[in-house]
Amino acid sequence: MMFSNVVDRFSFQANHHPDAIAIEHRRHPLFSNKYSHITFKEVWSLSQDYLALLEQTTLKKGDRVLVFLKPQLEFTSIILSLFQKGLVPVFIDPGMGKENLLNSIKQIKPKALLGEPIIYLLKSLYPHAFCGIKYNFINSSLTFGNLRSIKKISTKSLKDSTYSITPSDTAAILFTSGGTGIPKGVRYTHEMFNYQTELLQEMFHLTPEDIDLPGFPLFGMFTQAMGIKNIIPNLNPSKPSKLNPKRVIENLTEKKVTFAAGSPAIWINVVNYCLKNKISLPHLKKLVMFGAPVGIELHEKLKKILPNGETYTPYGATECLPISLISGTEVLENFRKKIESGHGTCVGKVVRGQSVKIIPIYDHSLNEVPPELPAGEVGEILVTGPTVSPEYVEMEDKTSLAKIIQQNTVWHRMGDLGYLDTQKNLWFCGRKAHSFVIENQRFLSTPIENIYNSHPKVENSALIYMKKPSAAVVFLLKEKISKKELLRFSAQFTMIQDLTTFYVAKEFPVDVRHNIKIDRAQLSNWATQGKLKCIY
Repeated sequence: MMFSNVVDRFSFQANHHPDAIAIEHRRHPLFSNKYSHITFKEVWSLSQDYLALLEQTTLKKGDRVLVFLKPQLEFTSIILSLFQKGLVPVFIDPGMGKENLLNSIKQIKPKALLGEPIIYLLKSLYPHAFCGIKYNFINSSLTFGNLRSIKKISTKSLKDSTYSITPSDTAAILFTSGGTGIPKGVRYTHEMFNYQTELLQEMFHLTPEDIDLPGFPLFGMFTQAMGIKNIIPNLNPSKPSKLNPKRVIENLTEKKVTFAAGSPAIWINVVNYCLKNKISLPHLKKLVMFGAPVGIELHEKLKKILPNGETYTPYGATECLPISLISGTEVLENFRKKIESGHGTCVGKVVRGQSVKIIPIYDHSLNEVPPELPAGEVGEILVTGPTVSPEYVEMEDKTSLAKIIQQNTVWHRMGDLGYLDTQKNLWFCGRKAHSFVIENQRFLSTPIENIYNSHPKVENSALIYMKKPSAAVVFLLKEKISKKELLRFSAQFTMIQDLTTFYVAKEFPVDVRHNIKIDRAQLSNWATQGKLKCIY
């Protein structure tokens, strides 16, 4: 069956599998193990109710709707109604910090707001950022002023609703987390969403027999569009590292989840709890982790609790996902030695439809694709394909810097460094912004950190730049280590043998979305300000 967009996919599921459960949610994990659910027919019917509500407004195709909703049974229906109306949902991570959040809202110029009560508190405190909003929909039964409740829909479904969606139409705007710069609004088209759904189904051999636990609400729509039941996890997707692992494990075991995806921060907590309490997850067959490189130790631990499962780490970004894929077994059996000796992190073979080139490192915009570097040579990772976003919304300067448009083909500069080996495996060597040059030597974050992370006393490490100028390494330690030990260890590897400045941190500052990308600039500030303990 061929589809042109995810709306068509949901319409198909509603017509051919109306009574199949689409989404389940354990609403009160502390007080009851009962789940509420909604079928595919109900998802579609509810989307028509919301569509009828939208038809009462003057909102038109292309208008942007700011969405701040918690994971819930109605989430998919709400987004489907926006798609059918031709409206563009805008997703901004509320954890990116107040200044970034308000600037992003002001920049995107939404015409409507659809959110939880707390966002309306923010709106009342900072009205200048929300000044263009004409319609306010609140996820609450209690309303005041010009607020419209989406909990009380008094309209009737449209009997013969029609929608006109072309592949190139804007489907949504997803903001980056701003981990290495200001947050940017990435334009997604309906063609991108549809191809991602098709590609993910192919990559992981997913069928309607699977049961998915999505760590990021919007991505759950991909598997729902395949006819796969979703279990809403009992966690805050904006703070994955703060979850109660017991609640998530209950979701996994009670519903016999076969497929799960999310930030490594989720699974670090889950696997440590499972190992401590001797729990295994026999039903979980495929576990996908994204958002940051996944360490050797995490793959090893997960193998102990997944007797019938495999771990996977796709490589990509908000601007292009997925690009490549590798399994935990491949990492441990084929690439472990090279990863731990400073070759970078292998992220596997490039997936169908995507094309990757490695080009020289530039700090300025490019009008054409430069000649490729030979196999094994580190450079910028450049990608094109059906899931590459065309632009950053309302940010021409950032689009110009990140995109190369050549013969109507859009190439995206990932902002990452890496290389292709002679077997066409893609290797990740860290963010370009996290690399630096001292005395003609370029220091690469990921290869260096992978070496130190292989030391039995090291939990994690981060390469930082000091303004002297010099390079230093900050550690999270499992147990105390001396500088003499570190220097003796470093002497075994040419890449790190000249590093002599070491610090210890109690914790690493991390990104707001995945709670795992290390904020190296903050660590450098802490070191400069004497807030980190120096290893003498």
